[in-house]
Amino acid sequence: MRRVLLFLTFAGLAAAQTGYVHSGGQAIPGATVTATAGGKTYTTTTGADGHYTFLGVPDGKGTIQVQMFGFDPVSKPSVLGPIGNPLDFNLQLAESQAARRTAQFAGRAGQTNPNDTQLQNDVMDEIKWEPSVTATQ
Repeated sequence: MRRVLLFLTFAGLAAAQTGYVHSGGQAIPGATVTATAGGKTYTTTTGADGHYTFLGVPDGKGTIQVQMFGFDPVSKPSVLGPIGNPLDFNLQLAESQAARRTAQFAGRAGQTNPNDTQLQNDVMDEIKWEPSVTATQ
């Protein structure tokens, strides 16, 4: 019985697909990691050390994708299951929409007509500016 239990323990370890998720050398805890293989999807999250593990992912070709708020999603094709190697990811910070729009506005600055209010409207929409009214006596 002990040999069977030991064999099952090692078999379970061999069937795991693992890896780490980092950004700039720092672990990314709480990232969503999704493996797709054989028409099925498996999802897990990274631990405090950025490590993820999938148990029971079928052998063969598949894809692993990592998503985390504030970072660009990353996807890699992989050989999954016990024949696959650990697959690590290095996330890059996502550029915010506000930063993208600011760069667009800066690029248009020399091309705008001072009477053109479209740029001003775009900026106000982006920063969600709302006038405030304060009554004083």
